[in-house]
Amino acid sequence: MTTPANPETPAVASAETRLSLGRWSAYWFWGVLALGVVVFSPAIRAPFWLDDYAQIAMVEGTYPAPRGPIDLYDFVREPERDMLVDRGLLPWWTDPHYKLRFFRPLSSSMLWAEHSLTYHGALAMHLVSFAWWVVALALLRTLLRRMFSERVVMISVFVYALAPCHALPLAWIANREVLVSLVFGLCGSLSLVRLADGTSRSTLLAATATLSFALALAGGEYGMCFGGFALAFAVVRSDLSLGKRAASLASFAVPAAAYLATRVALGYGTAGSGFYHDPLRSPLVFLAGAPRRFATLMVDAWTTIDFDEFAADVPWWGLAALFSIGVALVYRPIRATLRELDPTARKNAQWLLFGSMLSLVPLLAVAASARLIAAALVGVAPVIALVIDRAWYPADPSERAGRLRLVAALFAFFHCLHGPTWAFILTRGQHMAAVDFTERAHWLHERVGDTSEANVIIARAGWGSVLFAPLAIDAHGKPPKMWRTLVPSGHALMLRRDSRTIDLVIPHAAGFFPVTANDLFRDPAAPLHAGDVVDVTGMRVTVVDLGEVGPARLRFEFDRDANDPSLTWVIEFYDGYRDSPPPAIGFGKQLDAFTEH
Repeated sequence: MTTPANPETPAVASAETRLSLGRWSAYWFWGVLALGVVVFSPAIRAPFWLDDYAQIAMVEGTYPAPRGPIDLYDFVREPERDMLVDRGLLPWWTDPHYKLRFFRPLSSSMLWAEHSLTYHGALAMHLVSFAWWVVALALLRTLLRRMFSERVVMISVFVYALAPCHALPLAWIANREVLVSLVFGLCGSLSLVRLADGTSRSTLLAATATLSFALALAGGEYGMCFGGFALAFAVVRSDLSLGKRAASLASFAVPAAAYLATRVALGYGTAGSGFYHDPLRSPLVFLAGAPRRFATLMVDAWTTIDFDEFAADVPWWGLAALFSIGVALVYRPIRATLRELDPTARKNAQWLLFGSMLSLVPLLAVAASARLIAAALVGVAPVIALVIDRAWYPADPSERAGRLRLVAALFAFFHCLHGPTWAFILTRGQHMAAVDFTERAHWLHERVGDTSEANVIIARAGWGSVLFAPLAIDAHGKPPKMWRTLVPSGHALMLRRDSRTIDLVIPHAAGFFPVTANDLFRDPAAPLHAGDVVDVTGMRVTVVDLGEVGPARLRFEFDRDANDPSLTWVIEFYDGYRDSPPPAIGFGKQLDAFTEH
């Protein structure tokens, strides 16, 4: 006798399976959070670093130019440029049109409040950054659960939570604007998905998306990345009504237009820098550097190998070849994976994939770095998870898909092993850099005492001394009376010509501060030439000779004897500062990062 089949049994079993997997998904989420705390644990103990000290000075009122609660990212206004060079906060070779102003009112006001309430308590502020990271992960999980299976969500959360792109925003408090924009951008994206899925409250959800995107933009220009997701949503989700698609696009376009108009009206933006290419001010320069930066960010997002560390040394044709090979390898497995999804899930996956690519466009205004891709990874992580899920749990176990399994194995290696490991290394490295920076500042504080009377000359410096180091010497951010960084080279020869004149020379094949595509302080379109003279208070600099990549011989003429006891001469070595007075007249000395002769 055959037992009649129960038509409800498969459905009941499926529901029980989903419920069980849902419980495991919750446990998995908390486990990933715990693992993330371990991976990024060096960030919790990291002291302040670079821009943090500028912001402390702004809060304390000791920054040479007054700033308010929404101005903590407003570093250099054009009328202040000469004054900041004179005070030593900008090096003497800074571009004469230099400007560095970021419109991040929400992130700035929150940091101002935290600095004031905790009296510059780095630990408490790092814990706040971790709270933003946790909220971002919770929102990502909620977003993806509306679109994909629990297993795909679990893989996505793991990939995203432990990605190297979070290392710097968690370890560097001044870089927290990335997390602020990310959280509100995810809120806006979640509202778009709910708008697509629902049949009511469309007006409320559109308004919620608009407000969320407005807050993401108020957090910082990283909020512009979510414009790529809003545009992709309106284009890809062709199954939605025209009204919903228009509402989704308007929910970002309206606050974005207001943000950009305000930014332009108030004079925010960058100029005179190779590191930043303002698309509104220098569109041609922006477009010229965009392909290389886009390819580099794509590689960073899909492989976690920090390609930006060596991409600058790869010729354009080599970078194009590597990028093309990578695309050819993953295209078919990704396409086949998406084709197996049900129509709605496929549309959502396509939205996230194309949105992740479009989200990189605003980032092309800055030198490529893994710290930039947190928004793009919102779309990359679930696509990677879908490929891994299909390879490990195929619908047809007999299916032979060699390339799919190869790509899935590569994704698993990069994002489940290499990514978390590299994230820990990056975070630890950032912690060590911040500790080293703080210890060097403490040494200088002990050496000069009262900064109001200190005249410091750094003969040979690392880049850390060029970036806000004078504000780190004093607990309240009060810079020295005079701070001069002569050159940031790794090696130089100092020649004493007379009591007030010193030449610095390096091999002709090198340059003291090569103006490259990513130079922070000078636009490569405005390099220094032989014979150029720069005057700052107490010092005149003449470019005597050029090398192959920048000035190779510089002459420094001071307004007093170089051995005047009021001057504190130091040199920066790989392990810290040391006293290093100039040589006797007619003699020379070698300035090196490792040894002094």
